[in-house]
Parts: sequence; structure tokens; C-alpha cells
Amino acid sequence: MKMGKSNDERRELMHQMKQYRSQNILFDIEIGDSETPYTWWFSLEDSFPKGEDYLVQLTLKLFSVTPHAAGCE
Repeated sequence: MKMGKSNDERRELMHQMKQYRSQNILFDIEIGDSETPYTWWFSLEDSFPKGEDYLVQLTLKLFSVTPHAAGCE
């Protein structure tokens, strides 16, 4: 909700998370030797209809968290 998503969009995010966990199509691509997890996720962005890449959006937000901004304990 804090990301400004509707109930349908949150349901679609959960569906995409299940697909990722099951390594279904789109998420079954191996990371290349010279590729980082960030670039792998970023490359998936075009695999979804415009604006419906909810899992990619969430993941890229998580990658943007600065490590020193997190608590030590």
C-alpha cells in the first residue's frame, strides 16, 4: 500500500513472487558471468507489459537501500 499500489496490483505482485520462487518462464534465465543481480533484474523489466513489472520494481527498490542506512543491531 505504501508503494501506492491497488489490491489487484498487490495480487499480481504476489503472483509474480510465486512465479519467481518456482523459477517459471521469465525467471528461469541464468545470470551471466559478467552480469550483476541488479542488471539481471533490470533486464527483466521489458518482459512485462508497461508498468506491470511489480516484482522488478520492488526488487530494484530493495537494491537501492544504502547499507549504511540500516541499523547495526
